[in-house]
Order: sequence, then structure tokens, then C-alpha cells
Amino acid sequence: MSNNGLKNKSELIRKNVGNTDIICNLSKFYGNVSLKINLLQTIGANKADFFLFYNEYNSNNIGFGTGFTCNLYQKLAYENNQFVMTTFDGLNYEFPYDTTRGYYNEELNQKVFRTSPEFYYIKDGFGNKYDYNSNTSTLYPTS
Repeated sequence: MSNNGLKNKSELIRKNVGNTDIICNLSKFYGNVSLKINLLQTIGANKADFFLFYNEYNSNNIGFGTGFTCNLYQKLAYENNQFVMTTFDGLNYEFPYDTTRGYYNEELNQKVFRTSPEFYYIKDGFGNKYDYNSNTSTLYPTS
């Protein structure tokens, strides 16, 4: 077990189980446990990394098993006159409305567009587009 200089209030544990790398972060200060289980990694110019992520703080999420999400998971919801994107690790990014830029998040350099009542997309500063669709107020990516 080694901390690798991350935080004095947490402990980082790394183990190889077969061909899978498992990383566990124990935080006594925050009372949280997070776990990363690598599923698939590719190499080359367009590398891809797929893993399951467990966060005790978000253990009420039942997406891929209690507390588990896939790193490709994102959720977009409209709350309190702004969009909120929740990522696989439970972080929330707010997209408040700006009269010149629309629903925009400056930290991510991303903007939410609405194409119909059920279809939305997020576009980042590099031109990448993430499509969302739903018949409810909670939207999940489709591409």
C-alpha cells in the first residue's frame, strides 16, 4: 500500500488480478471508498480505456450494479433553470444560461444545444458532439 503523494488523508491501493489492474482509494477524511476496475485498454493513435468505477458516496446509483458506473456514463438533466451533467465519478458540471453563449460551461468549454423537446447535444471546443435523447427530464448519451 502506498499513497504516491496524492493526499495525506487517503490511501491508494493498486493490485493486478490476472490481466486486470484494480485501483482502490480509501479516504478516511471524507469517509469514501472509490474503486476502478479496468475492463479494456487499447493502444495506438485513438486509444480507448473502458473501466468500471465504484464510488461509495454514490452507492445509490444502480447503473452497472450498486454504486458502479462505466467511465462512458454521463447524465444530463435540466434543474433550476440550468443543465447539469453528471459524469461517471459523480461530479456535477453546471451549464447556466448566458444570453450570449446559451447553456455553457466555461470550465469544460462545452455548450448544450436543444434540437427538439426530446433531443439535445453537447458540443465541446474541439467540435466533438455528444447526443442525448429521452422522453423524460433525465437524458443519457446515445453517441
